[in-house]
Amino acid sequence: MRERSISRKKSSERVSLLTGMLENELSTDDLKEPQEKTHRTEVHRLRVRIHEEGKIKAEDFENVDYIRAGREQTSDIRFTSRYCSRSQFEIFAGEDGYYIRNLGRTNPTVIIRNGKKRVLTESPCLLQDRDMLLIGDIRLEAEILWEVKGWE
Repeated sequence: MRERSISRKKSSERVSLLTGMLENELSTDDLKEPQEKTHRTEVHRLRVRIHEEGKIKAEDFENVDYIRAGREQTSDIRFTSRYCSRSQFEIFAGEDGYYIRNLGRTNPTVIIRNGKKRVLTESPCLLQDRDMLLIGDIRLEAEILWEVKGWE
């Protein structure tokens, strides 16, 4: 009779042990909630319309993080005007949009926003949609599009 009570104890311990193991396995593996999608797939596009020497041309930059403008051959946006420096300005992507920074030492880059003019410095300035830039006799218009394509 005594042996039976010992075996019942052992079997109940085994059952509780197995139950605990199954609960742990289920809670960590099978009962996981699907992970939340945290990464957005974005497309950012910058279109620059350049008014130079009576001509208008548009430059489109899609998913580009850095753009350099000036008279240099290696510039992404090239100017021919003598009022423009070899390295006039740069535009770079940040978390909240595009920033612009003046690089020209002798030729200022002027930004016109809401009818107000401001001379750009070497400190980055947030570029906004429909901002206008002036460099001597060159006028540029910026069009910015940030588009969420989906979630990953």
